[in-house]
Amino acid sequence: MFSTVTQDPGESTHGRPTVSASRRLGLALLWSLDEPGRCGQVALIPRISRRAECVLGRGPAELGALGLTWVEQRPGSNHETGPLRSPRLSREQLRVSQPEPGQLELHNVGRCPLLVDGVAVERANLVPGQFALLGRVALLMCVERPDTLPALDPGRWPGALHRFGLADSFGLVGESPLAWELRAQLGFMGGRAAHVLIRGASGTGKELAAQAIHALSPRAAKPLVARNAATFPETLLDAELFGNAKNFPNVGTPERPGLIGEADGGTLFLDEFGELPVAAQAHLLRVLDAGEYARLGEARPRRADLRLIAATNRPEAALKEDVLARLRLRLELPGIDRRREDIPQLAVHLLRRIAQH
Repeated sequence: MFSTVTQDPGESTHGRPTVSASRRLGLALLWSLDEPGRCGQVALIPRISRRAECVLGRGPAELGALGLTWVEQRPGSNHETGPLRSPRLSREQLRVSQPEPGQLELHNVGRCPLLVDGVAVERANLVPGQFALLGRVALLMCVERPDTLPALDPGRWPGALHRFGLADSFGLVGESPLAWELRAQLGFMGGRAAHVLIRGASGTGKELAAQAIHALSPRAAKPLVARNAATFPETLLDAELFGNAKNFPNVGTPERPGLIGEADGGTLFLDEFGELPVAAQAHLLRVLDAGEYARLGEARPRRADLRLIAATNRPEAALKEDVLARLRLRLELPGIDRRREDIPQLAVHLLRRIAQH
């Protein structure tokens, strides 16, 4: 999952939301032909006796039948949205039960075919992470969810009230528990002063995470200076970071503040931090400790008040050990393989962005 590390006494992971220990199986709606706006909603199996059946469809077919209730699960609340309304589904489409712990049984009793692994079946047992397709109408995924997601302090995460399924105010997309835990972690880190290390594979949103941490911090009104460290020319690396005095190294060379100077008062985000040579990482130690640095060609030291957010897809062992020790807050972003519930919403978000251009 995610990890937060700090050497400040009493902080560490205290104050972080924790997932409720009470969890239930359910079905998440990943795609709907007739109700695309409901993607991401989930129907949790009621706490009833084992093997008791619930109805999934446009409504209970028999008096007294227990219909599955779909909800938009948000931190601290479950907003009920009623049964599915697609006219392509039968009023009683599936009967759902839990024959064994950690397993759902689907019994198809409606007119829409049930496909599991591409094969039409009448009955199927699913475990969390497995998919079921109702004809060409809806894609379902078996999930395990807490009864409710942990509440978030809106003062630490003002994006919590965005419209369900859309990008929040920081550009993050997803309604799964992992997506909301990520938002909680970003809110936690935004309120701290320590330097940050973000790890994750390419495409997991490291720069978006850095932007959110900066925007949620007391430095939000100051600049966020972002640069890909892999693009630094090796011979100009110190000049890029620390800047240079006027006429150094050659007459006519303009004075440059460097990335450290530009980020004074704000946040410096260095992507691909693991690509920096170990010697260059060592040059940052005094900056990370006391904000002290010197421009090339100057004897007197300067000071910059900045917060470093470093991002890499390399393991922590690839970083210089004493530099790593100063990156007290750590965040590991999950890959898309762990956020499969969010893939349809991410796809819609990307398609909308493409359409706007």
